[in-house]
Amino acid sequence: MSPSVSVITVCRNALKDLRKTADSVFLQSADDFEWIIVDGASTDGTGEFLETLDQPWIHTISEPDEGIYDAMNKGLAKASGEWVWFMNAGDCFHDQSSVQKVAQADSNLDICFGESLVYDGKGNNLGPRSYVTPHALPEFLERSQFTHGMVVSHQAFVVKRRLVPTFAHPRYRFSADLDWMLRILAEPRNSVNLGTLARIDRDGATLQNWEQSQYERFLILARHFGTVPTLINHCTILLRRLLHGKRTKLWK
Repeated sequence: MSPSVSVITVCRNALKDLRKTADSVFLQSADDFEWIIVDGASTDGTGEFLETLDQPWIHTISEPDEGIYDAMNKGLAKASGEWVWFMNAGDCFHDQSSVQKVAQADSNLDICFGESLVYDGKGNNLGPRSYVTPHALPEFLERSQFTHGMVVSHQAFVVKRRLVPTFAHPRYRFSADLDWMLRILAEPRNSVNLGTLARIDRDGATLQNWEQSQYERFLILARHFGTVPTLINHCTILLRRLLHGKRTKLWK
């Protein structure tokens, strides 16, 4: 029998972060899910740690890859659950009932999503992502809500596996999750806001490569919504960053 949820974690030389995610996974009250870990041939002891995860519901891959989204595609190919949930190394579920909420969701839904709490590298809680970015979290998701960027983090965006495309565009190294969500939302989807679902690290790969990530985001939005509307919308985005960024400690 297939699991309800496939949780996919990708990592490379991030053993400390992977252990944090593992603690969150093992705390889950749900017993109907699988955990797929895709390791990019780490050299920091991750391989040895994976060997200790000797559980039938845990599946591991450890081999060289072409980056984070190539690793995510490998996880997708391995997934067998009804729902797919990306929770990368260092990211955590909000509480022990997070997976259970998705597993028990209405069968007519296509997407479950929610809030993420944002933490800095010292473990300080910066608040909900909707406050930190800021992007108001809607009650349901539509493609048009993404014209000014991601309104929800991929760590709190869970989608039916039958609807999941691969991360297909090789030029997007840090913002392909935005393109991925927009492709999923290209058609109307039934979605539900399940409240706070994840805890995420502000100091992850996207912030470490902030300028490239922002450039990729512009290309993605221009591709989906048009260049001129995206240029106009980025004036609003820039103003929002200037007014909001310092207050929420989003800047590097």
